[in-house]
Amino acid sequence: MPENSTTAAQSILQALPGCCVLAFDEKGDLVAANDEAVTLLQKVNPDDVVLSLQNLHEFFNLEHMPAATEVQTDEVSRKKHVLQVVRKKVDEDGFCGTLVTIANNTGQRKKLNTAYRQTSDLLWKIRSRITPVQSALTIMNEFKTGLDEHSFTELATSSRFEIQQIERYLDIFRDLSLLGSSDLKKSLAIESVSLDRLIDTAIENVGHLFAHHNPAPCMVKSAVVSANCRADANRLIHIIESLLINAAVYSNRPAEVEVSLECRDDWVVLAVRDNGWGIPDADQPHIFRYGYRGKNGERTEYSGPGCELYLARQLLLYFDATIDFTSKENHGTAFEISFHQRKA
Repeated sequence: MPENSTTAAQSILQALPGCCVLAFDEKGDLVAANDEAVTLLQKVNPDDVVLSLQNLHEFFNLEHMPAATEVQTDEVSRKKHVLQVVRKKVDEDGFCGTLVTIANNTGQRKKLNTAYRQTSDLLWKIRSRITPVQSALTIMNEFKTGLDEHSFTELATSSRFEIQQIERYLDIFRDLSLLGSSDLKKSLAIESVSLDRLIDTAIENVGHLFAHHNPAPCMVKSAVVSANCRADANRLIHIIESLLINAAVYSNRPAEVEVSLECRDDWVVLAVRDNGWGIPDADQPHIFRYGYRGKNGERTEYSGPGCELYLARQLLLYFDATIDFTSKENHGTAFEISFHQRKA
């Protein structure tokens, strides 16, 4: 290839910083490749060398571009790497040939696959909760004259439990979708709210949720100060409920859960403590990760969606708050939400 054309190809590569780019001339020979492309190809397959378009097609198992096609995009998988390969015919700035841009989408693909699995899991949980409600309603309708008061109450209580769970899953699904589309912030109704009142509401709601459990978890407030914060009340109640539910579920019955609210310098700290199983050391670095389920999930019939703590951390950022925890196996766990109190 003429030297000036090779120089033109190199100039094009320099104009695309941070991208993995290779340039092939009209004959299909490699004339330029930036360091990012060389590094990525060696990482994917160190045993093969790409010197031509033909090598590239064999490397990624690609079909040749049709003559009438100017741009073609393919997604390929190689040794656990997911790559997007874009081939574009170019005739400009002194260069005539094919530019190939390669993007490593491995991390994005993993997140997307996790999101797909999470969506499928949430929808299945919703569906599985609807079935017992339908059964209960059928029994209550068809055998209403033969049901005693205790049986009727049991069916109504269990149905209420299932409906509350469906509502929770739908709320989670909604907020995950809003977070994924970067619309979560716009959906928040942030205002000044009383933390003491939100705690009472969350404890009452979770109490209804576990009304059919025998024995029911014991949830008490202690050392609660009067404090406000700026937050979306419904979302914050949901976060507190999630902590209370986890504390009740991952404990030997009857679970003992304590909720406190105290001031620490410029922070108001809401704490939820339990006497439960504690979080295994191996799980602790991962519990705020999207889709993560720890080993304790194998010890209980309750199966959460695996994303509530992840979602809680994301939401609390909008409330000028943080969430953290301490835990020891067989001794219990304490979650703390710290709200920053800005001075006037």
